[in-house]
Amino acid sequence: MENFDLTTLDLDAKIQLLETGYETYMEPAFVSAFDSALPFAGDSKLTDKVHQFGSLLIQKVNPYCFTRLSESMFHGFTSIKWQVKHMSLVLLGVFAKTHPLQTAQHMPEIMKQLIDISSDPKKEVKTQVAATFLDVGKTIENVDIQHLVPAVISAYMNPSQDTQTALDALVSTPFVNDIDIPTLGFLAPLLTKSMRERKMVYQRRAAVVIETLMKLLKNPVYAKIFYPILEPVLTKGYEEIAEVEIRNVCLNSRNVLTAVYNLGLNKSLDNFTIDNCRETFSKYIEVAKDGSDHSSYAHVLIDHSISLVWNLVIHEMKEDALWKSCMEPYLKYVITDDEKCATAISEIKNVILQTIIVEEYNPEDDEENLCDCMFSLAYGTRVLLHQTPFKVKIGRKYGLVGPNGAGKSTLMKAIANKNLQEFPEDLKSVYVEHDIQGNNDDTSVLEYVAKDTKIVDMGISNAEITDGLKNVGFEENMIHGPVTALSGGWRMKLALTRAMLLNPDMLLLDEPTNHLDQFAVKWLVNYLKNLTRTTCLIVSHDTRFLDDVCTNIMHYENLKLKSYRGNLSDFVKQKPEAKQYYELTNENVSFQFPEPGPLEGVKSLTKAVLKMKNSYFQYPTALKPQLVDVSIQVSMASRVAIVGVNGAGKSTLIKILVGELEPNRGIIERHPNVRVAYVAQHAFHHIEHHLDKTPVEYIMWRYRAGFDKEQTNKDSLTLTPEELEAIQKKAKENKYMVISELLARRTGKRENEYECKSESEITQWFTKNELIQMGYEKMAKEFDEKLAMENMLGQRKLTTGEIQKHLDNFGLEPQFAQHSKIGMLSGGQKVKIVLGACMWNLPHVVILDEPTNFLDRDSLGALTGAIKTFKGGLLLISHNEEFYREICPEKWLLDSGNLSVFGSEWMEEVEKARKKAEKDKAKTLNLEEAEDKFDSLGNKIEVVPEKKELSRADKKRLLKQKKDMEKQGLDTYEIDLLLGVDGVE
Repeated sequence: MENFDLTTLDLDAKIQLLETGYETYMEPAFVSAFDSALPFAGDSKLTDKVHQFGSLLIQKVNPYCFTRLSESMFHGFTSIKWQVKHMSLVLLGVFAKTHPLQTAQHMPEIMKQLIDISSDPKKEVKTQVAATFLDVGKTIENVDIQHLVPAVISAYMNPSQDTQTALDALVSTPFVNDIDIPTLGFLAPLLTKSMRERKMVYQRRAAVVIETLMKLLKNPVYAKIFYPILEPVLTKGYEEIAEVEIRNVCLNSRNVLTAVYNLGLNKSLDNFTIDNCRETFSKYIEVAKDGSDHSSYAHVLIDHSISLVWNLVIHEMKEDALWKSCMEPYLKYVITDDEKCATAISEIKNVILQTIIVEEYNPEDDEENLCDCMFSLAYGTRVLLHQTPFKVKIGRKYGLVGPNGAGKSTLMKAIANKNLQEFPEDLKSVYVEHDIQGNNDDTSVLEYVAKDTKIVDMGISNAEITDGLKNVGFEENMIHGPVTALSGGWRMKLALTRAMLLNPDMLLLDEPTNHLDQFAVKWLVNYLKNLTRTTCLIVSHDTRFLDDVCTNIMHYENLKLKSYRGNLSDFVKQKPEAKQYYELTNENVSFQFPEPGPLEGVKSLTKAVLKMKNSYFQYPTALKPQLVDVSIQVSMASRVAIVGVNGAGKSTLIKILVGELEPNRGIIERHPNVRVAYVAQHAFHHIEHHLDKTPVEYIMWRYRAGFDKEQTNKDSLTLTPEELEAIQKKAKENKYMVISELLARRTGKRENEYECKSESEITQWFTKNELIQMGYEKMAKEFDEKLAMENMLGQRKLTTGEIQKHLDNFGLEPQFAQHSKIGMLSGGQKVKIVLGACMWNLPHVVILDEPTNFLDRDSLGALTGAIKTFKGGLLLISHNEEFYREICPEKWLLDSGNLSVFGSEWMEEVEKARKKAEKDKAKTLNLEEAEDKFDSLGNKIEVVPEKKELSRADKKRLLKQKKDMEKQGLDTYEIDLLLGVDGVE
């Protein structure tokens, strides 16, 4: 073949040749002609012809010619003539519209060039840059960021104004799909610019997004392109940012980037260069040519084919049709024998493709599949799973194992909502949550199930629902009673019953043993084992339950779900480091409860600070009382486990103690200054209305007013209209003053006294007993709690730094405490928030109702360690004997409303030891005290103590103390002695 040359033809002739059709061997010459044609766009007479020629050529040539054509267009961006810049931009937009896939593959270099030219002063150029930006942005196939393209382009065009808006949109985007070169190439300039901003909030957000994108990177080889761009800005952020937490975010992001980059270096593709590609071509073409064309133009065709094939290699394009289109149209002119040409093409393709690693997914066994797919999962900006295979078999029971925050509940919700790729549309899955929220005040149990949309759609009758409820132990009165009257255990049974009625293919159980007693757990184990055609996916921190039920374990490993045969014990044998799911240790995580501080008048830890005497309680709709003649007491040394079957009244007992409920009969006494932290059975009710706040913001909201807002609606502190009417009637009959508020409290001779203000602004002091007789017991209790809280607030500063230090003691890192909304956190993390928030008030007594729910084994171990070192009292409701037997020597058993106490003798031993220590101390000679002296007749010589000279500061302090005591009507004799007659200056 003779050399083919287009240089002698003018633009009209080239256009005509393109329109009428040309042989593919002419393509390299046309590509070269494109470079020489672009400068003519500066001539107004030829502008249209250049546009026509360029557009026709882009439509006709192999799309993998982009590398050669883009060199000409990018060179045009630097022209001194704005018309050439404009034409280059227009033709780049044409290429993007014509060949979107090939354009997207070259996104990094395109973005660099467009950003550089976006600052051009010429209005026409700047307008065209924005248009071309949009054409290029539309080539991105990743649906996660398609809606962000206009915002990101605005940030590139107007960086000073729109960067923040684009970054905010990017941070709030949940990334689920693979991150490829086009996606990362489009976003990388925005991220690097944000890392260079002065505002640390920009830097933190950019670092978080970089980490997320790296975790989702489709092929580690791609990291080689972006590592030189992203690594320096992350390193600079780690070394120079003042905020420690943001520095750590940068460090974590850099570590992920480096790990992915190093993984990419180990790929065989990294060892295969374009020179290797050229050698492969030469080897097989030389063998096949055998007398074929050896002209110089043949080498042009070979080089052209190599450049096209190299694009296929670096972008991992494996389709036979693509490889053939990049070799056969050109090599057929070099190797004239069709058979030899086909053989050479096949050999070249096979040798080169060996460098591309193809992942194979092998099925585990021959059992019938229920689901077989592969997917990624993210929550907010956090990557939970990336390209993980998900294959489950019919009838198997899978335990889903991973740390708190791994995304176990999120995965099950995604399955239930069918948000996973390739998930079978006809597969019926039901998600059973760990808690039914008690917001259906007037809804009966039967109505609650019957109104469920899925139950309605299946046409399940009330009779069938009733039978299902009775099968799990519901009695007739419970079926027709309100949902709010059910204990946590019965609510879980209700949720399970509703799920069972739907007869699902896959049952998704999220902490199913929460609130269940040992009998209910045993029933659940037997039920699940008998489900031969229903697949179960189970999340539970109850290791014994997982051992009894599971046939397989799915473990979170490096953003993948890895399946292991057998139960949890078998899993630990295969993966010994997972032993943490059995042991309650605090080696990896540690909690620390705050110091409670002293209580006035309480010198012994065994002195009662909470008492309940002869108390009865029965709910209005209940047929029998929950509590019958119960008498208990709690001290700062208490370590009590409250146990009993579901519905025995354990939570009711606690609610009466803390004041959320009032007993029908009996006496509740509490130290006026005692502070109590209460974590309810339905723990999330504390935070369910604040999901849009961060944990730090929630604690600020809760305590900013000077009291605990979560404790303001207690029955024991709120006067009912009937009580107010009775008070006014009694005041009229006995001629009492009607009290509007309490102003102050002081210590009287026998009990506390309160300064009260009447409706007519008259103030008077009353003892607590007098207030009780007048009907103001609730007002006095509320005032006591207010003073106790004020005393605590003097010891703590409600600042972000102080709150973060506090939450650090509960394992909640700044990433979650300050920068994540509560609604985006896992169940385990939410429990940590509840624990931390309840204990901000430095409680003297902590009451935990089912605290083991939602916490992983590490966190349970940490909670155990914190309880052991806590210097206040503890009441604990739990069905987890493994947990409470280690920390609670005393046990209260509730059965049919009656309470039995076991193990209380340990308190008596503690008190005996305290008294013995005091007695021994009294017998010990105090060497600092002077011995008595006697004269010769045996009379004791009285030694007058030397008068110490008071400093001016001491005198001022005593004078202030004296004035305060005089206001309270207290005796100041001892202070007068210290001050002396000359005390007042």
